[in-house]
Amino acid sequence: RILRRAEAQTYALEAKAVLGAAIGATAASLHRSGQAVSAEGLFRTALDKLGECRHGHLAKVAPVSQSVVAQDYAALLEDWENRARDAAGVRKQYPLCPPGNHAPLLLGVPAWHVLG
Repeated sequence: RILRRAEAQTYALEAKAVLGAAIGATAASLHRSGQAVSAEGLFRTALDKLGECRHGHLAKVAPVSQSVVAQDYAALLEDWENRARDAAGVRKQYPLCPPGNHAPLLLGVPAWHVLG
């Protein structure tokens, strides 16, 4: 019974991580199509979901995807009038991941986006 509960909790965290990355990708797509208000809400949701995945084996993977989503969110904020300070705050809170880290591939984030 304990083992089944642990497996369920692990699965739930992994689902949150994948969902967070997918929501972040959707937000980036909305930003590119000019739907900034919708994109901002999804970026915030993605960051929250990925922020919940800081345990176990996801402790190294989720922050990388969170960083990618945050950089996209900061780009959205820079596109808005008078939001450059907010963009700088997001970039400071979620710095870029170190070069050579291929963990984003595990969450569906292309390596070129991170390794740039």
